[in-house]
Amino acid sequence: MRKGLFFPGTLCLVLCAAAFAACASEPTLSPYERAILQARFDKDMALRDDERSILAKSVRARFGGLHYFDVDTTYRYHLPLQRAARLDTIRATLRKGGVDRYVRLGTVAFTRDGVAETLAVYQPADGRRTLWLPFTDATTGKESYGGGRYLNPPLLEDGTILVDFNQAYNPDCDYNPERFNCALPPAENRLGVAIRAGEKKSLLHEPG
Repeated sequence: MRKGLFFPGTLCLVLCAAAFAACASEPTLSPYERAILQARFDKDMALRDDERSILAKSVRARFGGLHYFDVDTTYRYHLPLQRAARLDTIRATLRKGGVDRYVRLGTVAFTRDGVAETLAVYQPADGRRTLWLPFTDATTGKESYGGGRYLNPPLLEDGTILVDFNQAYNPDCDYNPERFNCALPPAENRLGVAIRAGEKKSLLHEPG
């Protein structure tokens, strides 16, 4: 057994893996749902691993896994990117002070629970090609992390963006607030609806 894994004893690791395998092999799950569950399992294992974890040692010792909303395919959208007429650079405020700079590429629009919503899509100003879609919603600070959540949606060849809220994840500040200083979602990406998909609060550093 690798040193630093949370569960004491090889037996517990075997049981954990077996439980996941049983869930992932459930015939009612689609390949998409299995892939989401596998990614969540892999992330938990990385956070338990001494060599890969970003958790502080004291937190890692009591880490029992991240928390998620159930996988819901209705939170998966293919949305056209409405490109901005001008590529402006915005300053995203960091949680502990300072700013990160991002280029505002445009917006995507979708409807949830009968409410039309719009989100801005950004790219790091340092030239990295990764798309960044941060947001807050009606669950923020309640069921989900108070600092908002992130997505890194792919830009597809047909000009659409795959916005899959089942893959929404928390900034590293939720796991290790002393070590990391994370960007807060800009005001234009504050959703009024509840996005009950993706990652919930880790409950490692704030009350449930």
